[in-house]
Amino acid sequence: MRAALLAGFMLLVGGAGQAQGLDARWGLRWGQSPEEVRTQVSTWRELSASGDMARFIVTSSRVRHPAFPMQVLGFRQGRLVEVRSISKLFTDDPEGREGKLAHFGLGLPLQARYGQPSKIYEETLPPDRQPAEGFYACLQTDGCGLWARTWEHAEAYVVLELKPGQVPRSGWLVLHAMEPAAR
Repeated sequence: MRAALLAGFMLLVGGAGQAQGLDARWGLRWGQSPEEVRTQVSTWRELSASGDMARFIVTSSRVRHPAFPMQVLGFRQGRLVEVRSISKLFTDDPEGREGKLAHFGLGLPLQARYGQPSKIYEETLPPDRQPAEGFYACLQTDGCGLWARTWEHAEAYVVLELKPGQVPRSGWLVLHAMEPAAR
């Protein structure tokens, strides 16, 4: 199971990284208008709008990957500047093993594409000092832990973070890419 998960994430990012131009992930390009993106997205709805920024949640699309069933697209002044890809939930994973393996597996092809991470935060308190609910509860607790990598690249600012789920002992990966000028 773990080997299949790791292989799936390796293929996921490796294949997604071959797009032409300054791609925003999954075949989208920075600067596309909502109308241009709409031709690639089957179902989306507005998630929020504030000032010159609008975010849409994509629920059905030909540009998403099965390992990341949810996408949130951000448009500033009518231009695509942000893509958040959210993985399936890792459940019954109190020590975060599945989540950490997926984080590592996705980090490798990102590193191959963008180089060494600018910053790596892969630390938690020792298990005996973590909340009783385990690893993901620690990620929710100030000063307990953070599991993320960032890349500052000419093509994109990318953050890969393991986040706690709303269900105890669960979490998911968030792959957040931003157009460098939008940071």
